[in-house]
Amino acid sequence: MSKVTAIVDLTIQEVTADCSLETINVGSEIGLTTQVVSCEFIPTSILINDDEWGRYALNTKYSITTNVSDGIVIQGVIQGDTCYRYITNSLDANGYPNEDAFYSDFDGTNLTNLITTRG
Repeated sequence: MSKVTAIVDLTIQEVTADCSLETINVGSEIGLTTQVVSCEFIPTSILINDDEWGRYALNTKYSITTNVSDGIVIQGVIQGDTCYRYITNSLDANGYPNEDAFYSDFDGTNLTNLITTRG
């Protein structure tokens, strides 16, 4: 466990979390990588103001990354449930992935049962 700075109820606070740092390939065609910090927060230490994507993004503990034709799929666990985060290689005008979403099912090719998406 470590202390990390997080936005909680629209204020910056220090909370306790189990965190890891991983370098992932987000643009295989152009060799683009990024570092992802994933943290699993201790229950009740953080509440995200009804922002489901934010809750998933902040509280998922990631494990396996799979490259797909147009992005990556990262398997993770949130509160004991497996989820899959899909991030496209293509970026919008602001530099964000065109899709950054969580799904409950992934068969190695197809993602199904959308949980939440950024934006």
